[in-house]
Amino acid sequence: SVDAQSPKDVDSGKLLARRSKLFGTLRAQTKLGAFSLGGGVQASGQRYENASNTTPLGGYAIVNLDAHYALQRDLKLSLNLDNAFNRVYQVANGYNTAPRSVMLGLRWSPAL
Repeated sequence: SVDAQSPKDVDSGKLLARRSKLFGTLRAQTKLGAFSLGGGVQASGQRYENASNTTPLGGYAIVNLDAHYALQRDLKLSLNLDNAFNRVYQVANGYNTAPRSVMLGLRWSPAL
Protein backbone atom coordinates (compact mmCIF):
# COMPACT_ATOMS: atom_id res chain seq x y z
CA SER A 1 0.00 0.00 0.00
CA VAL A 2 1.13 3.55 -0.67
CA ASP A 3 -0.37 6.72 0.73
CA ALA A 4 0.36 9.88 -1.22
CA GLN A 5 -1.22 12.85 0.48
CA SER A 6 -1.03 16.59 0.91
CA PRO A 7 -1.41 17.03 4.68
CA LYS A 8 -1.39 20.83 4.74
CA ASP A 9 -2.82 23.34 7.18
CA VAL A 10 -5.41 25.27 5.16
CA ASP A 11 -4.56 28.57 6.89
CA SER A 12 -0.74 28.51 6.74
CA GLY A 13 -0.21 26.18 3.76
CA LYS A 14 2.47 24.33 5.75
CA LEU A 15 2.59 20.60 6.31
CA LEU A 16 0.83 19.29 9.38
CA ALA A 17 3.19 18.20 12.15
CA ARG A 18 4.52 14.62 11.87
CA ARG A 19 2.71 13.95 8.57
CA SER A 20 4.68 12.94 5.49
CA LYS A 21 3.57 13.35 1.92
CA LEU A 22 4.45 9.71 1.19
CA PHE A 23 4.07 6.62 3.35
CA GLY A 24 4.05 3.02 2.24
CA THR A 25 4.26 -0.62 3.13
CA LEU A 26 5.30 -3.56 0.96
CA ARG A 27 4.88 -7.12 2.24
CA ALA A 28 5.42 -10.58 0.76
CA GLN A 29 4.83 -14.03 2.21
CA THR A 30 5.23 -17.60 0.99
CA LYS A 31 4.54 -21.09 2.29
CA LEU A 32 7.08 -23.90 2.08
CA GLY A 33 5.46 -27.02 3.50
CA ALA A 34 4.94 -26.46 7.23
CA PHE A 35 6.90 -23.19 7.07
CA SER A 36 5.56 -19.74 6.29
CA LEU A 37 8.15 -17.03 5.59
CA GLY A 38 7.40 -13.34 5.22
CA GLY A 39 8.93 -9.93 5.18
CA GLY A 40 8.04 -6.34 4.64
CA VAL A 41 9.31 -2.81 4.32
CA GLN A 42 7.64 0.16 5.95
CA ALA A 43 8.76 3.59 4.71
CA SER A 44 7.92 7.22 5.35
CA GLY A 45 9.07 10.41 3.70
CA GLN A 46 10.42 13.46 5.50
CA ARG A 47 8.02 15.33 7.76
CA TYR A 48 8.21 18.09 10.34
CA GLU A 49 7.97 17.89 14.11
CA ASN A 50 6.16 21.20 14.41
CA ALA A 51 3.43 23.15 12.64
CA SER A 52 5.87 25.93 11.70
CA ASN A 53 7.90 23.37 9.67
CA THR A 54 11.22 24.37 11.24
CA THR A 55 12.22 21.04 12.84
CA PRO A 56 12.53 18.33 10.18
CA LEU A 57 12.21 14.63 10.91
CA GLY A 58 14.05 12.52 8.36
CA GLY A 59 12.39 9.87 6.27
CA TYR A 60 12.99 6.24 7.13
CA ALA A 61 12.53 2.69 5.97
CA ILE A 62 12.52 -0.37 8.20
CA VAL A 63 12.48 -4.07 7.37
CA ASN A 64 10.49 -6.63 9.37
CA LEU A 65 10.84 -10.39 8.86
CA ASP A 66 8.85 -13.32 10.19
CA ALA A 67 8.80 -17.11 10.07
CA HIS A 68 6.15 -19.53 11.26
CA TYR A 69 6.26 -23.29 11.63
CA ALA A 70 3.14 -25.41 12.00
CA LEU A 71 3.87 -27.92 14.76
CA GLN A 72 0.31 -29.20 14.48
CA ARG A 73 -2.81 -28.02 12.68
CA ASP A 74 -3.74 -25.68 15.56
CA LEU A 75 -0.27 -25.01 17.06
CA LYS A 76 2.33 -22.72 15.46
CA LEU A 77 5.79 -21.59 16.46
CA SER A 78 6.65 -18.08 15.29
CA LEU A 79 9.75 -15.91 15.09
CA ASN A 80 9.60 -12.19 14.32
CA LEU A 81 12.56 -9.94 13.60
CA ASP A 82 11.45 -6.30 13.66
CA ASN A 83 13.67 -3.45 12.44
CA ALA A 84 16.02 -6.12 11.06
CA PHE A 85 18.79 -3.67 10.09
CA ASN A 86 18.58 -1.82 13.44
CA ARG A 87 17.62 1.48 11.77
CA VAL A 88 17.73 4.51 14.07
CA TYR A 89 14.78 6.80 13.33
CA GLN A 90 12.21 8.97 15.06
CA VAL A 91 8.49 9.37 14.49
CA ALA A 92 8.47 12.23 17.03
CA ASN A 93 11.40 14.49 17.91
CA GLY A 94 13.15 13.38 21.11
CA TYR A 95 11.47 9.95 21.23
CA ASN A 96 13.58 7.09 19.96
CA THR A 97 11.95 4.04 18.44
CA ALA A 98 12.64 0.43 19.30
CA PRO A 99 15.93 -1.00 18.05
CA ARG A 100 16.10 -4.39 16.36
CA SER A 101 13.94 -6.81 18.32
CA VAL A 102 13.31 -10.53 18.21
CA MET A 103 10.18 -12.23 19.47
CA LEU A 104 9.62 -15.96 19.72
CA GLY A 105 6.06 -17.14 20.21
CA LEU A 106 3.80 -20.12 20.36
CA ARG A 107 0.25 -19.75 19.08
CA TRP A 108 -2.57 -22.14 19.79
CA SER A 109 -5.68 -21.60 17.66
CA PRO A 110 -8.12 -24.42 18.30
CA ALA A 111 -10.97 -24.94 15.87
CA LEU A 112 -14.24 -24.25 17.65
